[in-house]
Formats: sequence, structure tokens, C-alpha cells
Amino acid sequence: MRDKGVGTYLAAPSRGLDGTAQKRWDHELDLYRQARREGIQPDGTTLNQITDAMRRSDAAGMAYGRDFNKATPIEA
Repeated sequence: MRDKGVGTYLAAPSRGLDGTAQKRWDHELDLYRQARREGIQPDGTTLNQITDAMRRSDAAGMAYGRDFNKATPIEA
């Protein structure tokens, strides 16, 4: 199999290498970067914190961040 170039993606859990965990971590960081590009300031870099900030931003119509709770609602 090595001659054919077939390999595994970081499959050495005994050495702390786990492809699934790495992919999850990369996805969370990519989502955090996307949120920051949109002006959203999540409370942290975990998936739950990022998605919560994005959901709150969508519901309020403004970017979630440090002063989000202090801002007055936008009147249409």
C-alpha cells in the first residue's frame, strides 16, 4: 500500500495525532475567522460560542460583540 501512495490522515492516537480532532479544530477556527470578517466578536473559539454569536447577530440585525448587549435596538 505504501508503494501506491495510500496513507492515513494523522491516524496515530498513541502519539496524540487524530485526524478527526484536527479537522474539527480547523473547522472551528475557520468559522471563527468567518465570523470575525463579518464583524462578529464571539465570546470564544468553540463551535457553540461561535454559532451562538452568529445566531444572535442574525436575530438582532447587528454584529454580536463586546457592546452588543448595551446597544439600543434599531428602529425601522
